[in-house]
This record gives sequence, structure tokens and C-alpha cells, in this order.
Amino acid sequence: MSTEPTNVVLRLDGIEQAARDTKIFRFTAANGAILPPASPGAHIDLDIAPGLTRQYSLVELDPTGRSYSIAVQCLPDGRGGSRTLHAQAAIGAEYSARATRNTFPVSTTKAESVLFAGGIGVTPLLTHYHALRARAEPVRLVYWARTSDAFLYTDTLAADPNVTLYATGEKAAPRLEDLLPGIAPTTELYCCGPLRMLEAFDLATADRPAERLHTEYFEAPATPAGTPSAPFSVTLARQNRTLEIGATETILDACLAAGIDVPYSCEEGVCGACQVRVLAGRVDHRDTVWPAATHEREGTMIICCSRAADDSLVLDI
Repeated sequence: MSTEPTNVVLRLDGIEQAARDTKIFRFTAANGAILPPASPGAHIDLDIAPGLTRQYSLVELDPTGRSYSIAVQCLPDGRGGSRTLHAQAAIGAEYSARATRNTFPVSTTKAESVLFAGGIGVTPLLTHYHALRARAEPVRLVYWARTSDAFLYTDTLAADPNVTLYATGEKAAPRLEDLLPGIAPTTELYCCGPLRMLEAFDLATADRPAERLHTEYFEAPATPAGTPSAPFSVTLARQNRTLEIGATETILDACLAAGIDVPYSCEEGVCGACQVRVLAGRVDHRDTVWPAATHEREGTMIICCSRAADDSLVLDI
């Protein structure tokens, strides 16, 4: 189970136009200290403005530990975080952040790996790719973007024989599911990209060993119509309190309404900020942070979306 991230104040030290609509923002600690360590696949929770916190994967890992770098694609129809950063971020500005959390780590299994990246979903996979290369393990990166000027690190990646770039708006390109039949079932597969790509990956890999599949969602899939949500009760062990959770209410909602301070961020079951330990009861896992089997093994749940499978839970809150 991941530990609660450390609060840090970051200073924006660099901005680079990295692709057509993507900039890389580089931060250092405002007090000049070494930053909390980051591992491949990690992300930070960045407070862009009051009430505007967003999660960004680290696109590079600084071996000196003095900087965090994120790649942010400007999304005109997004929720405002990327537009604010692109339009208002200035060198020297300071930002509060939680650093770092990793819900998408590199497997410790020594095996061939294939990384599937779509658009800005390449950001955590780049740190995976470099980590696996450093471990001298066979790894391939397949990276789709709409146009050739939308790729990050184009010159470096285009020259790498282990990387394949597909600009889908410029020429015909294979789909992810077209490539899977030629990949051995023992291969570690990673995928991050648009929701439709992740859904296609999940469907196409349904018959593969679950422990070989690794995904990270940047947005939450829709809850299937008709999914039942019955009321239940939650006992908060450290608070010595029991809350009643309504059919349209989440555990997070109930905690905040009761004045109980719990960490949270995305409220969509994507970032993992509100993960807690389950002490008793069965959980209906509805997040995309970890597969249900991983939560069961670790004894955890995400309280912004997951619910009790029966009529009660006991949580370490």
C-alpha cells in the first residue's frame, strides 16, 4: 500500500514547448532542498489555483532529486487545469503539491515488456521505458499521436529502434488490438492513453494473465447504466464513529459532511489520493487505480467511488 505523500512547495524553474499543444514544466523545491524521491510511473498532485488541484505524471526522473518535470497538454474542453497552466504559469511562481504517489509502478518481474502509449498518456510510460532500459531488459514502446508534431521527444524517440511512432491523422496505422496477437502471453504489457484506448486494451487482453497487465487511467470510465448502489454503513475505526452512506452518496462525501478530514483529489477514482485500508467487510471496487484483485490483496479501497458489497464496512479512518 502506498504511503501518504509529503506536502511540498515547488518553484517553477522552466517551461518548454515540447509538442504542438504540450509544454513541459520543471519544478524545484522552493526552499532549495532535495525533493521527495520519485519512482517510474509516479505522479504529483499540483495545486494550480485555489480549488484547482490536478494530477500529473512525471515525464522525467531527475537522478539528482532536485526537480520534477511534468508534460501538460492544453485541453480546450478540459476541466481548466491545463488551460490555466498554459496561460498563466510564470517562471518563479510557487505551487503547493503532494509529492509523490505511484499507482502505476514498473513490474519487478524480469520479462520482455511492451508499452502502449496514446497521446499525453506517454508521460508515465517514458519513465517506465527508461527504467526498463536501465535494467537491461527487453522493452518496446509503441506510441500513437494524432499528428507528427504532437509527439514528445520526437527526435530522440524516432531514432530509437525500440520505439515505434504512429501519427494516425497522417497515415494508416495499426490499432493496439492488431498488435497483440504477435506478443507472447508472458510479456508484461503497459497501457496509458485516452479512455477508448484503455477500454480496447482491457477488452483485447481479457484472456491474458492479469498480473502481466498494467494500466493507468487519466479519466474515469462511465459507470454502467443500472449499476446498483444500495445504502450501507461505515465504521471509522480511528474516529470511533459510524456513518450511514446513502444510495447516491460516497464514503468521501459522508466523511467531509461529518467534518472528518480525509485526503482526496480527483473524486473520480483515478488518482488514488483517497485510498484507505479496509479492516472488515467486502468492497465493490469501482475505481481504476488498481484492479480489484490488487485492492483485495492489499486490503485497500478508494472511498470517492467504491462502495460496500454488503451492508457494512470498517475502515482505518
